[in-house]
Amino acid sequence: MTDVICLQSEPNPPSGTITAEGLLNTMGRPRLSSTEMLLRESLQNSWDAARIPGVQPHYMVRLFSPSPDQLEAYASFFRDRPEGERCPVRNGLEHFFSSGTPVLMEISDFGTVGLGGPTRADGADAGDFANFLRNIGRPRDTDLGGGTYGFGKSSLYLMSDPQVLIVDTLTDVGGSEQRRLIAHAAGASYSHRGRQFTGRHWWGVPSDELDDFVEPALDSTAAELAHRLGFSSREPGMSGTSLMLLNPRLDDLADAPGSEPGGFPSIALRRRIGLRLQEMLLWWCWPKLVRDEHGMTPMRISLDCFGEDFSPPDPESVPQLCGFAESLRRSREKREEDAVRSLRPARLAGHLFITRRRFGALFPDPRWRRVLGDSTLIPERLAHIALLRPAELVVRYEVGTANEAEEFEWTGVFRCSEEQEIEEAFALSEPPAHDDWEPSQRLTRTQKVIVNAALKRVKLERLRLSGRNRPEPVLSTEGESVAPLSRRIGASLIGSGCGAPGGEPREPRLTNTGRRRLRLSRPSPGGTRLEDGRVITSFDLKLQGDSAPLARVSIRPTVQADVSRTEMAAPNGLKPVIVAVMIEGSSVPLTDQLVVPSSASGTPIRVDVSMPDYVAIGLETSCEELAQEVTS
Repeated sequence: MTDVICLQSEPNPPSGTITAEGLLNTMGRPRLSSTEMLLRESLQNSWDAARIPGVQPHYMVRLFSPSPDQLEAYASFFRDRPEGERCPVRNGLEHFFSSGTPVLMEISDFGTVGLGGPTRADGADAGDFANFLRNIGRPRDTDLGGGTYGFGKSSLYLMSDPQVLIVDTLTDVGGSEQRRLIAHAAGASYSHRGRQFTGRHWWGVPSDELDDFVEPALDSTAAELAHRLGFSSREPGMSGTSLMLLNPRLDDLADAPGSEPGGFPSIALRRRIGLRLQEMLLWWCWPKLVRDEHGMTPMRISLDCFGEDFSPPDPESVPQLCGFAESLRRSREKREEDAVRSLRPARLAGHLFITRRRFGALFPDPRWRRVLGDSTLIPERLAHIALLRPAELVVRYEVGTANEAEEFEWTGVFRCSEEQEIEEAFALSEPPAHDDWEPSQRLTRTQKVIVNAALKRVKLERLRLSGRNRPEPVLSTEGESVAPLSRRIGASLIGSGCGAPGGEPREPRLTNTGRRRLRLSRPSPGGTRLEDGRVITSFDLKLQGDSAPLARVSIRPTVQADVSRTEMAAPNGLKPVIVAVMIEGSSVPLTDQLVVPSSASGTPIRVDVSMPDYVAIGLETSCEELAQEVTS
């Protein structure tokens, strides 16, 4: 059966093309390990392919060693190998067959649509098959999907030592099921006999229409090949895709000694690898295991490591993760009190919910730390906010610290809005590795405002929950703070008044008197804190000068709409309110106008304002001189 398979190696065309290195370098420098990237990318692709109504998709990872019969089938399948001693793919295949202890990693999904569409990429319409196995960098075509069949797929090749994938898929073509099997390699470019090759290779069935071009094996031939190569059983009706990686690079999994004679992983090392994979799946993909209102999980995830089941547990049963599950369920409800909005334009960016619990309320699950030690991904004490798009895969965590002063730890979820423009803004903010939100030039001004609004709100929550009371800029849902804005635009933020920014320029010293005219300094943010359930921000001012014994000071809190406009109320309709004023360290009654004694060295004033929402707060101030006799 394998004698029908032959090799196609891609030469550089006269006009040039992207090489396999170009594909493999598109991931940039992700902050995650290669195995984490592999699991995240493959599960994301499986989720994007889960488009069959009423069917729960099943994602499966399996590590195993091939039997002698299977290894013989692989040798026959890859009997044609790229020419050229310097071809990395050729050398990788030779190492696979000569190692004596080859390992295979199968990543499969069931209940998904499989890789359909044309098998060639030169037609007007390219489907999943061509986008995954032929094209590079194609944009996603799945609403609210996790990513693309473009750059992220390089993580799959990078995890295989020879950088080879065998792809087995069952899909719908013209209303009928079709089985397809083909192998693809993406190695470094190389030259042979005076000709340059891109490093991309395919193993398949010779095309009837094109010379030196292979198509996938189809139907019964594909099914027989898949069986002989050790793929999991795929019965009729079980549409989906399976990927087989040859000699997966498990360096970041097998980070401890322990091989049996002959190089096969010992039982202890196999358990360590299984727990590491389980932990990675759980830490990055737990939202797919959080049940909905009907008691169903969005996805089934299973993991088999050398014959032992390491399928990730229900997050509800893991003390470290149960708070995330609660926060996700709440964010799915999209309650108004959990909304995160930008101010100008006034748009819903998403929903944020935080859960808190006292230290020691639950004992952390020890299974990973007991085996993996300090290298475990899942902390014993949580202070994290998970950032999600509607596809509900963790983009990254905003990490704070447990609140030692009040003795509580916390977890939260920010889930961005499903509105097309909003979700697209967050999707475009992700680098090829899908591991961050970084507003870039690809976004419109409105989209940047919305993404920054969410990021700043999440940061403010992280600071508040961590109990950090050091002075921080008052954060705006437009991604701006009072201090930077005031430096750039002066009076447009803080307002105008006696000597304040925006007032008429004047000489502070009075002629022939030796005294300085009274003026108010610019308000400076003095920190944000939580007090009796309210978010309070403080401002510090100073009345400077001694041209009169007293001054009447007017202070009005405002909401910053943009860099040039203020408003009296936040988008939720509530207004900022002055809740406390201290002059020279002593509290004074709250009135519309304050009477403040002057001082040549300056009289300090502190104003506490309750924030009606997570918006930028400013102060409009003015002052006028008073004679001593009119202050009664």
